[in-house]
Amino acid sequence: MAIVRSLSGQVDMPQDVINALTELSRLVNIEDISNQTPHQVPVMQGEMGRPKYVVCPQQLQGLIEDLSLPVSAIAKLLGVSEKTVKRRMHENGLSIKQSFSTPTDDELDNLVRYGLVIFGGIDGFSRKIMYLGAATNNKASTSLDFFLEGVQKYGFPLRVRADQGMENVGIARCMFTIRGCGRGSFMSGKSVHNQRIERLWRDVWMAVLDEGVLDLSDSIHMFCAQHVFLPRLQRDLNVFRMGWDNHPLRTERNLSPHQLWTMGLLHNPIDVPDLAEEMEDADLDFNTTSEPDETSPRVILPPVESPLSEQDMAGLLANIDVTRPSGSYGRDIYFAVLNHVLNHAS
Repeated sequence: MAIVRSLSGQVDMPQDVINALTELSRLVNIEDISNQTPHQVPVMQGEMGRPKYVVCPQQLQGLIEDLSLPVSAIAKLLGVSEKTVKRRMHENGLSIKQSFSTPTDDELDNLVRYGLVIFGGIDGFSRKIMYLGAATNNKASTSLDFFLEGVQKYGFPLRVRADQGMENVGIARCMFTIRGCGRGSFMSGKSVHNQRIERLWRDVWMAVLDEGVLDLSDSIHMFCAQHVFLPRLQRDLNVFRMGWDNHPLRTERNLSPHQLWTMGLLHNPIDVPDLAEEMEDADLDFNTTSEPDETSPRVILPPVESPLSEQDMAGLLANIDVTRPSGSYGRDIYFAVLNHVLNHAS
């Protein structure tokens, strides 16, 4: 192209020809880059058979889970065939479909049938978790409480994107009041994030169901299950949150979500609204806005009443620590609580 540009200054060359040659040069460069192999995979020669490519399991997992790369891209990056990548994925129990499928709302709400709901908020730029908690109801007031906990720690966001569930109407009304309307203060859409921790706890509940010791229609069983698993779930959420916020992101030069969030605040500080005045003007009556209307497709969780008297409840709390270590994710503790409640329930 340097020769073409030099000649174009001396020879009357049509602009269309110059543009076409420039585009051709660009495409050739792209093809050259795509054919490069930036990483050389070591080869292991055994006593018998063909040589075997040695692909580090941790590296392969990182390419799948951190970078969301398809098999074809991973193969080109490592300089091996797609069949080799698929074989190594199978050997290490890795699956792109499992890691990056888009779950339905039913999958995301898979704990609802057990009376547990996970509320979470994540910063879109840094991926830092602003709040992450579990509750036994999906009311708008509960969702707003978790949201405001995040606000107290990190301040009011400029915008919030959430799914279309009625449990988010309190957050929407709050954002419109604080940040104003007509500027995208609150945007609703379909849930698209795969919550692995929800799937873990769904498996725990399914195991208890399979053992025949949990009847979802029995209020005593549901009370015992929520009493045991809610604090254990919240503890796991806290651990997950700490680990997530401080783990390095390979696509962000190994900076953590917390580091990215802090840097973002320094480069683009967010104005702090006068919360006292704004919240007073909001007149947020969540007793009237927290209940979904009759056309809402969401599952509404009925409250589970305690079958114990105050004295018996105090005895349960004193005798059984539901957060103690367990080799079965708390199922053994659930059995102990169920036996205690059945012996003391009125």
